[in-house]
Amino acid sequence: MERYGAIAAIAPFAAAVSAFDRLKDDLGGPRAAVLAHHEMEELIEMQGLEVLRLLFQGHLDLRARVERDQQQHAGTAGLVGPDGLRRPYRETGHHRDRPACSAPSPLSGAPGGTRA
Repeated sequence: MERYGAIAAIAPFAAAVSAFDRLKDDLGGPRAAVLAHHEMEELIEMQGLEVLRLLFQGHLDLRARVERDQQQHAGTAGLVGPDGLRRPYRETGHHRDRPACSAPSPLSGAPGGTRA
């Protein structure tokens, strides 16, 4: 798989960078100094998951753009998959919701990160 161009790869991640900067500001701000330990963990978990979600979405947006470019250059020949085989078809219109995380949190040990 070819690497994404560095300049073209920046824009899709702007929202994630902004969310990370907000988290850094919150952690270094006066509000964080008065939070209890568990409240700080919750803040990091909530905002951290949003940063991860936005990073993943940025990756998907970048991948979609690269695939559109490949399709335009390939014409009707289709796309080449990661295995090197040419795909003469392309399915569009699919939507995937991000499933809720139900894995145990390493901090709480309970499903979904709930506290006992």
